[in-house]
Amino acid sequence: MAGGRPTTYNEEVIEKAYDYIENCPDVIHSVVGLCIHIGRAKGLVYEWIKQSDKTQLNDIVCMVNELQEKKLVNGSLTNELNASISKMMLSKHGHIEIKEIDNKSSDGSMSNVTKIELVAPNHDNEKT
Repeated sequence: MAGGRPTTYNEEVIEKAYDYIENCPDVIHSVVGLCIHIGRAKGLVYEWIKQSDKTQLNDIVCMVNELQEKKLVNGSLTNELNASISKMMLSKHGHIEIKEIDNKSSDGSMSNVTKIELVAPNHDNEKT
């Protein structure tokens, strides 16, 4: 008898995936949460979304990532989520913080101003 999780891709997997999106039991959506919900290994799901005949699952995984990003941004702004953890997780969505610091010398010869620039992700070229 074979062990491990099932590897069958069928309509039940898609139905469970949509159920996860609509009724997410987690604080935020995640691909790991989706995989647990549908009862499939994360590696298998990532293999599936590369296949051209499984575009519906690829769309669902993209939606999970987008919902996660939205919840992280909104949760950080409303203090529902820890800002440091959200910042770290948002870096996986392409959000970065750029700090440019110019030191000022005691004689004033280095008098440039500190500049902090936040850069939003470029979703035009995004791949899953």
